[in-house]
Amino acid sequence: MISASLAGAQTESPPRDPSEAQMLTVNAAIGAVTAAAWRFVTHKPLLPGAARGAVSGLAAYGGRRMIATSGKPLHWWIGRELSALASSEVMNAARSRPVLERAVIPLGPVRIHVDRSKGLKIVPRIDAVSVVAALVVGLSDDNTFALDESLASGTLAFLAPETSTQVGGNVGAVITISQLAPDGPYYPLESKRRVMAHELVHTAQYDFVFAAWSDPVQELITARSPVVAKVTKYLDFNLTLPFQIGANTMLDYSERPWEMEARALAKHTR
Repeated sequence: MISASLAGAQTESPPRDPSEAQMLTVNAAIGAVTAAAWRFVTHKPLLPGAARGAVSGLAAYGGRRMIATSGKPLHWWIGRELSALASSEVMNAARSRPVLERAVIPLGPVRIHVDRSKGLKIVPRIDAVSVVAALVVGLSDDNTFALDESLASGTLAFLAPETSTQVGGNVGAVITISQLAPDGPYYPLESKRRVMAHELVHTAQYDFVFAAWSDPVQELITARSPVVAKVTKYLDFNLTLPFQIGANTMLDYSERPWEMEARALAKHTR
């Protein structure tokens, strides 16, 4: 989310961006801790999974960096899918699976679940949160569906009216871009490419949380409940959404680590 119409959400004291080294370290740590946490729960040795999780966390960050630093639609697509594959690999590390035995590939509001453990099984599922978010965003505040931006980014995008208080927003991997955002450099307004890059970094972050936390939890629930398994056969639910909303509520915009990363990376958008 970019929460002001002026460039960089300007304040009297602009928030300090993390360095490249800091972002690399944090993402490696997130991948390592996530894999180790799941291995702890399943009583498996921590270090092998943590090491592999750290590498996967770095790869996921690399995909997000590609999204932001290029600013080209093809790289937006490639960057998101690379980040998603690396995010899936964190869980493969956590479960001691072969490399990319399972993967979740996002395509707009649909997630393609690939399982190579027994042959090749491909199951498309609708991201329920993204669909609900798209309906809410599309039906409110005179927003209009942005077909070109959606095709360019590989995610659902909407244009918000000029009266919006935000240059960009992201809810459930559905992005909004203010009509004020110009197509090229026009200081002090953020360019549309930079706004989109910022929000697409958030989309890739959403993919990571989904693949590393929500999807495994949903898998555990469906394994114990045939009724839930039947209902959710072609539906994905982001079960971590309440925690994400709570974190956004508790932390100021400038203090949110996910905003720091998106803001720092989007400054490199060409």
